Amino acid sequence: MKKEIIVANNIDNIYDEINALIREKKTDVKKVVNDAIISLNWGIGKRLSAEFTGDNKPEYGKKVVAEVSKRLEQEYGSGFDKTSISRMIKFYQEFPDFEKVATLSQQLTWSHFVEILPINDELKRDFLCCNVYARELVSEDIA
Repeated sequence: MKKEIIVANNIDNIYDEINALIREKKTDVKKVVNDAIISLNWGIGKRLSAEFTGDNKPEYGKKVVAEVSKRLEQEYGSGFDKTSISRMIKFYQEFPDFEKVATLSQQLTWSHFVEILPINDELKRDFLCCNVYARELVSEDIA
């Protein structure tokens, strides 16, 4: 009987250790994926923003966005439709400093950024970013 209790306790301990490891690695994967999504969206926004500057006229930039988004949506799905691509451009324009984006992406998800983007006042936007970071709000709390 005593051996069975020891074995049961040992199995509980082994299970708890493995369970903690799985949870830790799932969290790690979520962070890596989040960083990749934010970096990708920022990079797409940066690249396409260039089509609206310099000698390029706004009409040309709009045509480029329409065609590129059409092709990307066909290949990769609705996350690359015209609305999403326009959001990526705005994301880059509102957060042109990638170091700042990289820092914020440690606590903010793409959904957080999507909710913050419509805020035009940079001070309010930065304040909200800090609040989300400090309080670990979910995107529904921002809206």
